[in-house]
Amino acid sequence: MHITQHILQPVQAIATKVATAIVKIGYKVDMGYMRRWGPQVSNQVQAMCGELLDIYTDSYIAWDCKQELYKIKWMVDEALNKSSTYSGEEQWLKEQEQEKIIRILKK
Repeated sequence: MHITQHILQPVQAIATKVATAIVKIGYKVDMGYMRRWGPQVSNQVQAMCGELLDIYTDSYIAWDCKQELYKIKWMVDEALNKSSTYSGEEQWLKEQEQEKIIRILKK
């Protein structure tokens, strides 16, 4: 066995174990880009919405939650404004808007 194989085999085994562990703990790896937030962001946004709609939440807490939602919205808007338009994006946005309208009409 060549010296490079002695080095590469253990490194490849470790890389495989790390990748497997990353997937198991909920990170999503796409094309070298690692999404670290998983469902936490949507869970937090839903929790803040729950606080806003709860009749027992005082206005101090509700206002704090709403401010955080505005900050998140502004950060997302800024990121979207900086990004390019991608193939299929317009169609996807149209589909999402149609689904939103359907959800509203079903209420």
